[in-house]
Amino acid sequence: MLEKQVARTGNVNFQNEERSVGMLNPNNPIISLPNLIGKRGVAEILGCSVRQVDYLRKRSLPYIMVGSLVRFDVQQVRKWISRQAVNGGESK
Repeated sequence: MLEKQVARTGNVNFQNEERSVGMLNPNNPIISLPNLIGKRGVAEILGCSVRQVDYLRKRSLPYIMVGSLVRFDVQQVRKWISRQAVNGGESK
């Protein structure tokens, strides 16, 4: 049916077509996905350059690869920032 519609109109209308590929099954619970941002977003949060974000990523900043893209989970970045706290120069 879809092929006939495309041949006839040149357009694809998925409203009446049953699509199983790429759709969530309504019987399964929805998975909560992390809020992902790019290097620029992390640079804005940290107040640094994108180059510095690359350096920190290679050192310890947690990141996720989505194909060839580097993405950061906002929650993980916030946790990482809180772990970077220093004693504020207290003497021993």
